[in-house]
Amino acid sequence: MTEHQSTPVSGVQSQPTAFTHHIYFDGDIVDVINYREEVSILRDASPLDTVFVHIETDGGSLSTAKHIISNMKQCQAHLITEVNGICA
Repeated sequence: MTEHQSTPVSGVQSQPTAFTHHIYFDGDIVDVINYREEVSILRDASPLDTVFVHIETDGGSLSTAKHIISNMKQCQAHLITEVNGICA
């Protein structure tokens, strides 16, 4: 090899490009302040992410449910919902 030739470099570098999230709504839906993390995931998820929303609730606060649903509609990730057992 001459002075002006570079040494070939090989290797592999991997980076995560997407995340899978699971959100569980089980039990009564209460004040929206209790769902900051769940709403944050829905807001911040990228189009490459997948968010599974697992629902098993008898009901609760309508205004909180509307807030969560609004964020689900705006979520950029692939959103998969699953209703288990009772859902009111």
